[in-house]
Amino acid sequence: MIVKKLSDVSGGAFPGARYNEMKVAAGVAQLMAMENVSEALRHSVEILHHFSLDASAEIERYLKDRSQTYGNTKTTRFQFHVSASVKGRVMSPEELTDFARELMDGMGYARQPYFVYAHHDTGNNHVHILSTRIKPNGFPISDHQDRR
Repeated sequence: MIVKKLSDVSGGAFPGARYNEMKVAAGVAQLMAMENVSEALRHSVEILHHFSLDASAEIERYLKDRSQTYGNTKTTRFQFHVSASVKGRVMSPEELTDFARELMDGMGYARQPYFVYAHHDTGNNHVHILSTRIKPNGFPISDHQDRR
């Protein structure tokens, strides 16, 4: 398995929402999990997906709203975007989603709102995980141990 942290993004934006939702709209990805999100957002995203509509604006707005720093940090790198890939079809999208939950727990993101997308646009099954680095208290989750 290969786990890769995708490039940091400055400016408090979440372009990972647009990227993953474009893949869903193209029929090469599926939203597998929405963890620690409001029922209102869950309902909105499910309705939009039911009608094959893009939910990226709602997801990005939700993550931005959950990324208030209250002056507790100078960082503008709010997005946490990771991919986890296996060779071929060794693991199913469901197994990769379970792995994504374990990964988020191990990295200190278990209580953060996050989204898991399974992609099937390559020969290798993989998932993308999108979250915010900013905790409810306005401080960022440290990224110093991300490589580990």
